[in-house]
Amino acid sequence: MRGLSALFLLFLLMPSHIVTYAVFSLLIILNQYMLSIKVKTIMIRGDIIFLVSFLIVHLLWPVLNLVLDVEYQYSNDTVLNYLAQIIFFSVLSFSLGFHLVSPSKNRSKKVYSDKFLITYGNNIDICLLVLLTTFYITAGKSYFLAEVYKTGGSSDTISGLAGYLYSIIIILIFLRITVISKTHKFFKSKNLKLFIVLLGSFFISSVIAGDRSFIVSLFLGLAAFIPFSNFKLSKFKMASGFVGFMILLGFVRIWRSNTLSYVNFSDLMFATVMNLADSFRVFVYANEIVNTEGVYQGLTWLGPLSGLVPFLQGMLVDMNILSLKTLNSPNVFTLYKHKTLDLTGEGSTIASDLLLNFGPFGVIFGMLVLGVLFKKAICVNPFQKSIINTYSAVILIAFSVYISRSSIIYPLKFIAWGAIINVFLYTISSLRTNE
Repeated sequence: MRGLSALFLLFLLMPSHIVTYAVFSLLIILNQYMLSIKVKTIMIRGDIIFLVSFLIVHLLWPVLNLVLDVEYQYSNDTVLNYLAQIIFFSVLSFSLGFHLVSPSKNRSKKVYSDKFLITYGNNIDICLLVLLTTFYITAGKSYFLAEVYKTGGSSDTISGLAGYLYSIIIILIFLRITVISKTHKFFKSKNLKLFIVLLGSFFISSVIAGDRSFIVSLFLGLAAFIPFSNFKLSKFKMASGFVGFMILLGFVRIWRSNTLSYVNFSDLMFATVMNLADSFRVFVYANEIVNTEGVYQGLTWLGPLSGLVPFLQGMLVDMNILSLKTLNSPNVFTLYKHKTLDLTGEGSTIASDLLLNFGPFGVIFGMLVLGVLFKKAICVNPFQKSIINTYSAVILIAFSVYISRSSIIYPLKFIAWGAIINVFLYTISSLRTNE
């Protein structure tokens, strides 16, 4: 905390400049990493991954434009400086929230028997088998051909029943990872055979469909919590896995863009980073919309929140209670840019979404809350916390990159539905094991 205070005091002596905001944002992240290593209980620092991706999304283009004179479509220095200022104070607020929370003492230890956890995992595998089969039947060929990315069409690759199945499948996969992280030494690889086949099947279909969000989330979820199991990974294997992961993301991007051609490794790495940075444009849109229309006061959150109840969002749209124009922030930004929703969406970012709905102070406060949540997530101990507590940490860390390009409430559906599904699985597993 003293290091954070010293950095802020030093910042006050520096000129108001995009480079100043970028440099001090990086120093805050470095300070957070160095001073908080002792509280880490998992392998992956989800908070650092989130902050780095947050800076790439919201600051990389302004810095490139100013320092390297890279041409960018938005070059108003006053606006870019203002947006960079918001990002700096957001990073500072996140770090403040992170430092305000003390590591959990794990006083309420939750212990599950070996038999219960194995049964719980087997029940997940059975559910996955049924749901994956149904999903492949209902998703349609447009999903597997990645048509939404290749044709620029407006329709989602998955919707209706397939869309709900997709969300539940992801929840079950991360619940399974949670159980693996809790089973530790007694877990045998033979209990994973069916899950590995099902996970491999869904992973391949995600690659074919161009679904990078799941690929990234799966990588982070596994990397963070699998080390708690009895699987041993050398540094070489981990490094090789990371390089392979980055190459895979690059190839998926090429597949999605329908421009297959020869590329080298550096091109793939650069494409992955710049794809994140390209989302900065919607941060500019959010600022322009707020300046002309005012803040939306949470209006675009009504759609995602109503989506917590299956089919409710569609019903509210059909009844004209919710409008497609403001159903979520991506729709607002797409309409602002293209004047129509009949094109591939512009997407959103966490700062853009908060700025649109609550203004600059909303961005700063939202990041404070997120800092608190990430501190709790990286300090979780799978062996001493309940399944749903550990699962919530898995979700937050798994989506740590994707949150920067979506909304602060994006993980809420997965956590809420996961809690309900956990009650069902817990009850069935308890009955089967007489516990």
